[in-house]
Amino acid sequence: MRLGGRAAPYDADGLDWFEGMSPGNVEEFSRALEGEAAYRPLVERLAREAVEATRAGEVSIPTDYELPEADLAALRSRLTDPGHLERTIAAHTDGVDGWIDDCMAMTRPWGFDPATVQLPVSIWYGPDDVLCPRGHAEWLLSRIPGAERHELPHDHMLEADELDAIYRWLVPGP
Repeated sequence: MRLGGRAAPYDADGLDWFEGMSPGNVEEFSRALEGEAAYRPLVERLAREAVEATRAGEVSIPTDYELPEADLAALRSRLTDPGHLERTIAAHTDGVDGWIDDCMAMTRPWGFDPATVQLPVSIWYGPDDVLCPRGHAEWLLSRIPGAERHELPHDHMLEADELDAIYRWLVPGP
């Protein structure tokens, strides 16, 4: 089980769930807590703006997310990839239901105690991630028996070598 980029349970005992999150992310999750009717218009606007920004050759995440420079640099480097625009359009124009479901699910109880997990678990996190702050990783590491810590050299945006390391953990080779 890999829990990198995954927030701790919203009702996590002893965790200020929003601490360390960017204002944009706090707004998103606050709206998700209010329900789909409150959240959907925000996500639809963010999706439109992401496509518009990418078409204009700009980073697709708004400035109120206050991303660290490492994340901004990773996003800027993706702008040179010829397939980036097509992937951004495909991810945002045929509906935002997955985005909405994912964020709303993160604000709901998990339905199990993480301390009961008996499978191998790795926690991958960036030290200055403002989308899924380090406190979430620390909470998970302190609750899941034997969870492996993997601090990434960047923040939220993963580079190809980091993704490869995660895939190797998930599917070990011969």
